[in-house]
Amino acid sequence: MNSTIAASFFAAVAIFAGSIAYAAPDAPDTVSVKVNIADLNLETRAGAHTMLERLKAATRNICGPAPRPVDIGAMSAYHACFDETLTGSVKAAGSPLVSEAFEESKGRPSALALAKASN
Repeated sequence: MNSTIAASFFAAVAIFAGSIAYAAPDAPDTVSVKVNIADLNLETRAGAHTMLERLKAATRNICGPAPRPVDIGAMSAYHACFDETLTGSVKAAGSPLVSEAFEESKGRPSALALAKASN
């Protein structure tokens, strides 16, 4: 299965895998990057982590190369693009394990992990 991630400068994102889609309103320009997930089992942590890494790579393609750290305004814009695009992509994927991997990659326990811990 191929998924398409689409994003404008600060965030319209869409993953088309059946009927899954997310898009920010008023997205004037759109860039698309295909993310192949046909070889992944999203019911496993390994598959979810691999999908997250592919989504991150696609997000880097969409947002462009990171600017030099001394350019604070450009760094802020890049991080906003990256964060919004990746967050929207993860939500649109609709996979609890991909969401869990995403939260863990930010150093936060996911809702799924917290629920497991309370049992």
